[in-house]
Amino acid sequence: MEKKGIYPEQKRIEAATLYAATGSPETVSELSSVPVNTVKKWRKEDWFIDILKEIRNENNDAIDAKFTEIVEHALDAVKDRLLNGDFVQTAKGELIRKPIPAKDLGYLLAVHIDKRQTIRGEPVARTEVLEKLPEKQLDRLEKLAETFENLARFGRKPKIIDITPYAIPIAASTTVDVQEQAIISEEVGETYSQG
Repeated sequence: MEKKGIYPEQKRIEAATLYAATGSPETVSELSSVPVNTVKKWRKEDWFIDILKEIRNENNDAIDAKFTEIVEHALDAVKDRLLNGDFVQTAKGELIRKPIPAKDLGYLLAVHIDKRQTIRGEPVARTEVLEKLPEKQLDRLEKLAETFENLARFGRKPKIIDITPYAIPIAASTTVDVQEQAIISEEVGETYSQG
């Protein structure tokens, strides 16, 4: 006969396991014959917490394995559809395989590339950094930004100058009609092309 309040290790593990499965001290008490107050007290002890972590890690591993299996099956199905086409039903009720439309292929490709990049910890979208632009382009962009700020600040509309009459000759008998407009900012005093 056990002394009151002393439980063997196996009983403690049983209680912790039942708690991991049910999350209820009352249910653990009913199933293990350990008093509810004892189970509530054990929940705060390091050994109990360690057992719970171990059980949860094992469960996470099992769940992870199932997710991996699902992903593998889904990828196999996608690959099959890419190679052999999607199933469609004809007017006669027959199932045939029809090639996947290019639009759907493009979407599929984009999504899979993004996911692969995410898994690898690589950037999903390409972004241009202004610092990598040549200094001349960066200066022009900064001046344009300043011009737009000035225009917005003073509420002035840009003056539009039609330079169509100034065609650029390409060959002896041919000219290109350049339809370009220039924005002249009085605040900056420079001309910027808008194409």
